[in-house]
This record gives sequence, C-alpha cells and structure tokens, in this order.
Amino acid sequence: MSSSIVFSHLSKIVVKFNPLNTKSSKICRTILSGIPPKMKSTLELTAECLPPSSKTKEGVSFMFNDKKQLAYDPNDTTLQIMAHEVQRYTKKLKLKETIEKFA
Repeated sequence: MSSSIVFSHLSKIVVKFNPLNTKSSKICRTILSGIPPKMKSTLELTAECLPPSSKTKEGVSFMFNDKKQLAYDPNDTTLQIMAHEVQRYTKKLKLKETIEKFA
C-alpha cells in the first residue's frame, strides 16, 4: 500500500497539529511536505501549529473538488489509511469524469 497522497482532485487541505506530539506532527509534516510545488498555487492550504496547552483538537481534513470532505484525527489514524481513502475517492471522481465525458 502506497503512503503517498494523490492531490489531483483536492481543493483544500486543513492541517492542525501540536509540533510536540511526535505521532501526529510526523503525519502532518509528511502530508504538508508531500504537496507538489505546482499544486501549491491551486490548492487552498491551511496549516496551524497548536500550542501544547491548546484545547483545539488536532486534525487533518481533505476537501475534494466536488465538496466531499474527509476528516481524520492524526493520533488515531495512520498515514497509509488516509492515503488509501483519499486515493480511493480520487479514483471514484476520475471514473465519474470519464463516464460524463463519454456519455
């Protein structure tokens, strides 16, 4: 299973994490560093580093071009699961586009 996220059909990514939490910060930094440079101009990106005393919940949220949103808690979910679910939904969007193109 690939742990790289497909960014082609994403319109927005929101990442909130505590940099002192080793598990969640690693996942969030990996997602942020994996965004291709050409996508950074078209993708709405919000990254927030939370202080250790923050009551705000850590999270990663992906919004697709069709307004579907997938949200995850980086403390409870692995990067591989996030990447797999984003990739699966991206395949659905590609199939839908192909059907609409030839219909």
